[in-house]
Amino acid sequence: MNKHLNDVSMTYKEHFLFSLSMLGEGIAIGLALLIHAVFPCLFANTFSNWVESCNGKLKKSKRK
Repeated sequence: MNKHLNDVSMTYKEHFLFSLSMLGEGIAIGLALLIHAVFPCLFANTFSNWVESCNGKLKKSKRK
């Protein structure tokens, strides 16, 4: 466990809160994708924008 926390340069609490925030976003994105599956005109770029945002957050967390 400590190896992963050291690899991402986070404390346990920081990692816990970061993971929970990503979970909340993931659930919201999942709902948007479900709506998009039924109504393709809605949330057309939401998932790709979220993936780019996640990539930025993960890169930022590794720079700490």
